[in-house]
Amino acid sequence: YKPETQKILEFGSGSGIHGRILANAGFQISGIERSQKMIDLGLSSNQEKDQNTNMSCTKGDCTSTVLRDDFDTVISLCHVLSYQTSNEGVLAMLENAHRQLKRGGVFIFDYWFAPAVWHIGPTLRVKRVSNQKLSVTRIAEPECFQKQNIVKVNYQTFVEDLKSNHISEIKENHEMRAFETDEIKEFASQTGFILLHSE
Repeated sequence: YKPETQKILEFGSGSGIHGRILANAGFQISGIERSQKMIDLGLSSNQEKDQNTNMSCTKGDCTSTVLRDDFDTVISLCHVLSYQTSNEGVLAMLENAHRQLKRGGVFIFDYWFAPAVWHIGPTLRVKRVSNQKLSVTRIAEPECFQKQNIVKVNYQTFVEDLKSNHISEIKENHEMRAFETDEIKEFASQTGFILLHSE
């Protein structure tokens, strides 16, 4: 859809894993990430091997932070759109992408697809991982609000230091929204986009 793309803006760039892959492929990447901890993690964990000047990251919010208006493509991966649980948030994110694109630019993003979410059904999940130093157990417990297409996922994580047997507990709450394709088309039309492809 935009094979001549050179400059890419990434919403929700996290620790920069996707951005570095694209930068190493020759694209000019600018990221916007709201968590300074994620930005720092990306810088510290890749400082030695990542000397790529094709990538930068700015602390900000994908619904409001403006860097430039000359990007060929905006991308947003790992369901960043689904964290916009209000119509206002969705519209603000799409409008912010639109204002930073060149004419004819494309916005590529993923999101929770409502028919699949409710067909599969969010369930209680437990994940365990360990190495020689730590044992981590993460419990994800969803609360479902199907009429609103909202799932609140409550995470409880236990980290055990295997040497001292000390256990730390971390709690997080992620509120996510699932979307129908027709909703995406409507949001697109309100913000100057046309839906080119969906799968």
